[in-house]
Amino acid sequence: MIGESYLTSTQMATTLKNLIKLKVKIPEELVKIKKTQGKKRIVLVSGCFDIIHADHVEFLAWSRMLGDYLVVAINSDKSVRRLKGNYRPIVSLKDRVKLTVVNCFVDYIVVFNELNVVNIIKTLKPDVFAKGHDYVLEKSEATKTKKAMNQDERRAVESYGGKIYFLDKPPKYSTTRILELIKKRF
Repeated sequence: MIGESYLTSTQMATTLKNLIKLKVKIPEELVKIKKTQGKKRIVLVSGCFDIIHADHVEFLAWSRMLGDYLVVAINSDKSVRRLKGNYRPIVSLKDRVKLTVVNCFVDYIVVFNELNVVNIIKTLKPDVFAKGHDYVLEKSEATKTKKAMNQDERRAVESYGGKIYFLDKPPKYSTTRILELIKKRF
């Protein structure tokens, strides 16, 4: 049709590859970027982001509103297996990065192999460390549906005066719930 144009699959792949190159960084690169940005507030979130769902999107949007830049730390496949078991992740790291990098709220992504993001926190020193609705600050506040955040991460953030925020919106989805629902239905 006249006036319409389409991206070829090669053009689309190149565009996605360039976006990944632009947004996926190592912590030291993010420190350099942070130094050039002046007084911008950096927000860090972390997680497996195994099966991206609406609660993930809302969490990323909320987190981005807490600062000027949102850095998403994504667990490697190896660390997901150590956290969630041998049958996870469902979606490979390569594809989880693709799904996250296209989110308009995400400025940068960093991948980590550890079970927590203490080293990233110590290196980047984000102004805000945002946690999801399923976490609380300490063990004494934990409930059946909310667990205490990693205390090493907490101490790392508090050591330089960073702030920790928790999303207080009740969840609708989780990867575990989605997998249970699939098993039930099929």
